[in-house]
Amino acid sequence: MTLPRTPPPHPHPNPKPTGIKESLTRTMGEYLAATGGHLQNDKKTEFEKDIASRMISTNNSAEGPFATARAFLHMYPTLKLRTLATLSAAIVNGTFKPDRKVGGTKTCKAGYAFRVAPAVNDAIGTLCSVHRRNPGAITVYMREEVAKDEIEAERVRNHRKALKLESKKRAQANRMATYDEAIETTLATSKAELTNEINSYGNSVGNLLHYLQQQFKARKLLRKGLYNTIPNVSRFRSLKKPYTLRMNPPAQPGIKLTAKAQIEYLTDLLHIMMAEDSMRELQPTMRPDENKLVRSLPVISEMFQNPEALRLKTEQEAQIRAMAMPKDNPWLAMFQNEYLNKILWDGGYFRVFAVQYVPNKNTNRYPCWEATTEPVFKDDHGDFVVHDRHVTIGKDGTRTLLKSSMVGFALAEYSNGDDADPVRLTFADTCIAKCLTRQARTSATPKPSARKRPAQTAAATARSSQRQKT
Repeated sequence: MTLPRTPPPHPHPNPKPTGIKESLTRTMGEYLAATGGHLQNDKKTEFEKDIASRMISTNNSAEGPFATARAFLHMYPTLKLRTLATLSAAIVNGTFKPDRKVGGTKTCKAGYAFRVAPAVNDAIGTLCSVHRRNPGAITVYMREEVAKDEIEAERVRNHRKALKLESKKRAQANRMATYDEAIETTLATSKAELTNEINSYGNSVGNLLHYLQQQFKARKLLRKGLYNTIPNVSRFRSLKKPYTLRMNPPAQPGIKLTAKAQIEYLTDLLHIMMAEDSMRELQPTMRPDENKLVRSLPVISEMFQNPEALRLKTEQEAQIRAMAMPKDNPWLAMFQNEYLNKILWDGGYFRVFAVQYVPNKNTNRYPCWEATTEPVFKDDHGDFVVHDRHVTIGKDGTRTLLKSSMVGFALAEYSNGDDADPVRLTFADTCIAKCLTRQARTSATPKPSARKRPAQTAAATARSSQRQKT
């Protein structure tokens, strides 16, 4: 049912109220006489007055406990939530309500707090009274607990502040580590180079997908996602603002996303990204070493800054830099000096061209340091070279080693946990020793010279002819 409303009158003669009037005009201005509202009580019709007098607010029962709880918290900030809820319920449910008349003759009885036995009321008053010369026992106990709570609250506050700062340090260090990883990623500079790398993976779909994802992440981070040649409505961007580049193709209802579709999508996206990279020099937009790592608020003048806060921020920034500073693993440096470019013999010749850490996730093997090798053979000049069957040759003639031809030899594994030093393995050393022994034996044994077959005697020729006839 729609209430009849009088048409709004002309605008108020004072169109620019100030102070509290401005606030009231925006909220209840149409219902107040002070603001010239056309719905004020004096301008209501008899029908509207009658309806308004019979309206009841049905929100008091819901808002009452919350208002009571806020009042208690304002007076006693250290109250526990359970105690606060109990007190709020006791106040709202009528425990402390006095006798009151409802209507003409009906009387509503007082709450339990007023109808309790006098002895109980006196005992509670003695224990909790703070108006007497000596406070009650409960009041003394609560004051001691409040003092303890303040000390504990200060300790917890400092502890949480330290945890928050440490969390920020770790997050910033992780961001810088991600940036360092992107800087160290070898990016393909042309379609031909990217095609050669893709062909080198052969049928290894999972490793190829990981390689393309690393190429995308590194470019997006170094450019901070600024690729202006890709429009916002492109399938390579998200559907909502800020229309960021997406690593996976958009999902289609009823069609399962396959690795092949991801590879095709990433290949097309990388071609566009490389085309834009070729038009402008790759200048990373994020340089943690040159920017402030800790957020500083803008100030009118630096002379008014708190020197203690500046000192703490400087120390925090130095700690973050120290945490994020890339360090060479001593085991990696040792293994590279010891095994790089060495030849191993394990049923064939293998040359070590890289040493890397292999986490071995989702397998039963331990994390380990691994020597990655390429199969080689000795040519006519005595040099170790890679056979053509182990490489892929691109259209530009570039030779790229097939990933399936790489062989890994474990050098040391973390069988005692990540915190302990790895355990050295002897298999690669044995293969190196076999190679040295084989080379020494080959160089010591002279190659037999070509000998002419001795001429057969007449008797031997006759016996051979007789054997063939038989």
